This record gives sequence, structure tokens and C-alpha cells, in this order.
Amino acid sequence: MKPLERIGSVKLKLGLLIVAAVAVSAAMSQIGFRLGWPIWVRPIVALFVSLLFVGLLSRGMTSPLRQMAAATRVMARGDKVDPIATKSRDEIGELARAFNSMTDELDTLETERRALVANAAHELRTPIAGLQATLENVRDGVTAPTPDVINRLSDQADRLGHIVNELLDLSRLEAIDHPLRRERINVTDIITPAVTTATADRTGIAPTIHSDDTLEVTGDPSLLGRLVTNLVRNAVLHGDPDSITVRAARDGPDVAISVSDHGSGLSLADPSRVFDRFVRGDRSRSEDRPGTGLGLAISQAIAQRHGGRIEVQNLEPSGCRFTVTLPTA
Repeated sequence: MKPLERIGSVKLKLGLLIVAAVAVSAAMSQIGFRLGWPIWVRPIVALFVSLLFVGLLSRGMTSPLRQMAAATRVMARGDKVDPIATKSRDEIGELARAFNSMTDELDTLETERRALVANAAHELRTPIAGLQATLENVRDGVTAPTPDVINRLSDQADRLGHIVNELLDLSRLEAIDHPLRRERINVTDIITPAVTTATADRTGIAPTIHSDDTLEVTGDPSLLGRLVTNLVRNAVLHGDPDSITVRAARDGPDVAISVSDHGSGLSLADPSRVFDRFVRGDRSRSEDRPGTGLGLAISQAIAQRHGGRIEVQNLEPSGCRFTVTLPTA
């Protein structure tokens, strides 16, 4: 039983404890006087009874603090901590609930960190294994160092460099202290070159563009162009390249840039997971389509750094749409 648990203020609890202690002391002094106790006995008895009564009233009041102190020592060792159990409505209870939320977030971040390391190792292992096998064959004389072999080695090295560069770019984008270049830019001036870049290596692909020339945003032109390029290239590689539509329109106080196609759509149970690092749909993996699974994670980081957001939805009867919402200039 915790009598003061429902009181929502530590100050009020402390005030009630002081009042209770004074009242109990006065009552015991009066009782001692009527019972004829010696004058030096009365304050001693009143002190012990007051401490006992205050202890009963304040039972569990500091328990969350002791639990948090113990939990921090457990966390310092790198171990998982149990949630702090409390029903208190005061500031200590709020602190305990915030502490629980923080530990949950740390557990999630640790899980994501381990998954990132595992996924990065998995993605890097394939080109490294290919390089090692080919180089060993060349060294042992099994394979002649022909131009074709050298080109294959160069492709594997390029893939390694691409993965590493994208990881570094993602790290820089997620760093809060990384400077962001900002200037006023027309949305059409972002979309048109981005579409050209995304389709440069594929002939016969001409995405449909609908853009209001009056729309402007503030941000880094190269990063915003990369964001749109990633979305269009994703539609070219994993969607139906003949049905790509890029649209920019006003969305309330913001600007919405969408890239949609009528391909097979996303095969993930939770479409939003496509923005996780190294996540690719089952169709992309089974069909051995190019990509590292970092492009959309980078796109999300760019949108967030510009104060915007990016969303994805499957379309009916087929296809998907990526929508980037950015504040207007």
C-alpha cells in the first residue's frame, strides 16, 4: 500500500509528510503529558513514532529513483534493463516513465545498429568474395588476366566503392552538425535534370512530368536533385519504366513531389520498411536487380534534413507512389 501514490506533486507530498510529522509529534507529546511520562522521554517517543508514521506514508515514494540508479549501473555494463515499475503520478513517476521510454529507444537503436553492421557485412561480402576468388585464380595461373577479367574486377571494386560512398553519405546526412547548403530553387529545375540523370542509361524511357513552374523550395539543390533521382531510378529499376509519372503540386503550405508507376508494386508486408537500410523487396532480390538498398534510406534522410517527409503507398490495381513533402520557400 502506497498512500501518497495518487498525489501528483512531490512538493505536496513533502508538505504533507512535514505536516504529518509535526501532528504526530504534537499528539505523542500530549499523550505523554497525560500519561505522566518524564519530560525527556516524550520527545524521544514522539521522534520514533513520527519517523515510523512518515516512513509508512512515504513508502515507495523514492523506489523509482533507486530502481533507476540500479538500472543505470546495469546499462553501463551493456546489459538489458527491466522497465521501472511505478504508478506514481508525480514528477518522479514522470521521470520513471521517461526513463522507460529512453531505454526502449536505446534498445531499438542497438538492435538497428547490430542489423546495420550485419547487413553491411552481408552486402560487402559478395563483391569482396568475387574479388578474392578472381585474384586468387589470376595469381595461381588458373585464369589469365585478360581485359574481360580485369573489367570484372573493376566492376566489383566499383560496387564496393559505391556501397562505401553511400554509407558515408548516409552518415553525413544523419549527422546533425553537418552543414546544409540552402538556397531558393524552383521545383521544376530540380525535377527535370533529375529525371534526365535517372534515365540516362536507359533508352526509350520518357517519364511524364507535371510540375507547376511557380513552386519553389529552399534547400540544397544537389541533395534535392539526388532525392528525386533516387526515386525515379527506383521506379525505372523496380517498377514499370513505361508508366512513370513525376508530379509536383502544392499541398497546403507545402510542396509535394510524387513519383509513381504501375509496375508490380512493393512486396513488403510493411511498405514503410523500404526506407530501412539495405532493405529490398523480395522481387528485387529474386530477379537480381541492381541496387544496394541504401538509395531510399538516403532519400528519407535528405527529406528529413530539409524539414520534410517521404511516404510510400501501393496503388490499385498495381504499382506504387513515393511522395516527398517539403516546406515551400
